[in-house]
Amino acid sequence: MIARKTTSAPMRWVKDNLEYSFDDWSVLHFGEGKAFADSAAMSLMGFAVTAYDPHSVDFSARNPELIDPSLHVYDIGFSFYVFNTLNQYWREQAFNEMMRCCKRLIIAVRTDRVPGEKCQDGVITKRLTFQTQLNKDQWLEYFTLISPVRSSVSLLHNGGHFAIIE
Repeated sequence: MIARKTTSAPMRWVKDNLEYSFDDWSVLHFGEGKAFADSAAMSLMGFAVTAYDPHSVDFSARNPELIDPSLHVYDIGFSFYVFNTLNQYWREQAFNEMMRCCKRLIIAVRTDRVPGEKCQDGVITKRLTFQTQLNKDQWLEYFTLISPVRSSVSLLHNGGHFAIIE
């Protein structure tokens, strides 16, 4: 997990560009990891934020009840730089978990090429982590194919090294 001291580029874009009047909207920060600054920025935007990450350093954020749709339904699910670290099986599982408990998804993924040894649709990096190697069009196609509401998938922003998809 990368420990960030500042907000991620996708979070800064969302804060500066997303039209919102979401006071007290419930937000799931899916795959928070160590991106605590992103969760804090969401809170400052007026969102009621719940962080979920099955590998979190914060044990309370690992609770699977946080993504149980019989217990929680969130207005928005944000996930930044998570899906590009998952192989295709876990990527689809994560997407389905978010879809079950969130009314709207905003997902940021890396679109730059990362050096490493080829593995499935990505690479294993020198840090021995998996990174998907899809460009923005391939990500858009991927999310369109797995989305139960195919026509609702759109590109919100192309940031050069990342894309934000809704």
